[in-house]
Amino acid sequence: NILMLLQMAADAHGDRIAVSCGEQTLTYSALYQQACQAGERIRATGARRVAWLGESSLATPVALFGAAAAALPYVPLNYRLTTEELEGLLDRVAPALLLTGAGAAGKAWERAGIEVRNADTLLDHTINTKNLAEPAFCAPEDIAVQLFTSGTTGKPKAALLRQAI
Repeated sequence: NILMLLQMAADAHGDRIAVSCGEQTLTYSALYQQACQAGERIRATGARRVAWLGESSLATPVALFGAAAAALPYVPLNYRLTTEELEGLLDRVAPALLLTGAGAAGKAWERAGIEVRNADTLLDHTINTKNLAEPAFCAPEDIAVQLFTSGTTGKPKAALLRQAI
């Protein structure tokens, strides 16, 4: 699964930079540790999906791998869609934890089955944690990413990417 790939990279090249955003960076080890901690926090919400709405930041890969650590699908949403389009997609992914980043702030996304949290808050709570949380088990057929297409007509269709690697 995708978390296993990150764990392998962390074991082999833990001190190397995995991702960067501006001046901020995360090593493979830090990304793996934060993803495991995020997975534990995500599982505690009872959500069945982890949706992302906002511009990319260091919290983006933590959310992606955190969703894998929670054995839940990660659903990136395009913050440039209209409010009506986004509300329609949120209705389709509920019950979900919606992580919002820059570009999505200031809008009321709360609705039935959607718990909204600031993505940076998730990242802040996973930094400098001493105890590494145990990730949940993902079967190869489990959904890793639910990616909505942006066709020119009709409602977006969901492409399902599985955990199998």
